[in-house]
Amino acid sequence: MNACTDRKTESREVSRQSGFTLLELIIVLFISLVITGIAIPRFVQTMRNLRLAGDGRNIAETLGQAKMRAAADFTDARAYFDFATGTYRVDVWDKPNSCWMPDHGTDVNGVTLAVGCLGPGGGPGGGVVPGMNLSANVSFAGSAASPVVLGTVGTPPPASQPAIAQAPPCRNGAPGGPTLANRPWLGATFANTACVVFSSRGVPLDNTLTATSNDVIYVTDGDNLYGLTISQTGLIRTWSTPATAANWFRR
Repeated sequence: MNACTDRKTESREVSRQSGFTLLELIIVLFISLVITGIAIPRFVQTMRNLRLAGDGRNIAETLGQAKMRAAADFTDARAYFDFATGTYRVDVWDKPNSCWMPDHGTDVNGVTLAVGCLGPGGGPGGGVVPGMNLSANVSFAGSAASPVVLGTVGTPPPASQPAIAQAPPCRNGAPGGPTLANRPWLGATFANTACVVFSSRGVPLDNTLTATSNDVIYVTDGDNLYGLTISQTGLIRTWSTPATAANWFRR
């Protein structure tokens, strides 16, 4: 009788030890929620930083592509940035036709492939030429999506422009003009755009055909601001700062 009672008692004790109580499950669930609540904002911020950094690299590559295309074709080339659509691309100046043409690579002979002269509005016949897109929640600083960030930061990256501003707006180009050289800088300007124009020597030029370091492209995600600078010798650098104050450091 005592042996039977002992076995039953033992069985109940094992049963009680084989699972978790409701209180224990609630505690574990609460701890998991706290850890998740801490991790998710950091994960979201990390993804935002990675998107902005990726766009900075892509824009630097686009500027480098325009610089190399100008040298390869012995003409002018520009990196074209459209604030309204959040896109950017490379255009090449077609000397025989005196017009800008979107860059579509080269053929086996190294000749630029293009779809035709760009008309008013940026595309053939006034259409829109496709380009690379900025990431989600990233925009060109000073555009409608982020109108005040440049004014908030207030100071450009070191050894660049005298006052913080996007590169000058793009122009349509014109067949006339005193010399062939300045035709890419003539014609109507396109609103909500910025262009960096390189000569065949890979040097950024302003509309007086003078080497310049004033052309800077800014992109932001609202928390941080990236600035892509081009020196007078064509050296491309990437800088970043918090969007609340100028504290530039080189990437």
